Amino acid sequence: MGFSWMPIVLAIILIAITLFVTLRVAVAYPQVRSTRLLMLGISMGMIALTGLADLLSMLVTSVTLHTDWFLYLGQACAYLFILLSLLNNSDQYLSALLRLQIICSLVALCVGLLSPILPDLPNVGLRATLSGSRSLLCLGIFYLYTTALLKKPTRFAFLMGTAFLFLGLGYLMIFQKYFFVNSLLVDNIGDGLRIIGLLAMLVAVLGS
Repeated sequence: MGFSWMPIVLAIILIAITLFVTLRVAVAYPQVRSTRLLMLGISMGMIALTGLADLLSMLVTSVTLHTDWFLYLGQACAYLFILLSLLNNSDQYLSALLRLQIICSLVALCVGLLSPILPDLPNVGLRATLSGSRSLLCLGIFYLYTTALLKKPTRFAFLMGTAFLFLGLGYLMIFQKYFFVNSLLVDNIGDGLRIIGLLAMLVAVLGS
């Protein structure tokens, strides 16, 4: 398989795994009624939609789709609320955070729907900043899962920490492509790391 297929393969894997997690949450939520779990499901659903938009932009050539706005903002929003949901166990805090997540997710969806008429990202600096924010958020989530793992070792925390570590490193590699000439190699290494992270997340959810 050539490197040119890597972005398409990653998009398909991302859509499949995040959609599976979303459906798993939808089935489990009525039984456990966990706000944090619901927020995870919303975040994974948002990432699945960004993956679908990214895939369509690669496959559809008849219409120019500037989906990078939705890709970066939607994923950053999803990771941000996963991170924030791990900071506090208060029901009041999580309920308020859930309402804010719903509002932000709807705004991100509006950006996605406007992709055909939005301009392309104006400069490399803004593109790098939006892209790099995902790495910081994923590494922050990795830190919180690692902290939880040290307090109470569980298989789920270990696998989720591993997943977000590889996702964070993958996004960090992709961030570097804006500053190096050989961007294709860096991009594909980043995609490979993210695939490992997504697979670790799948194993975590299957075992939960």
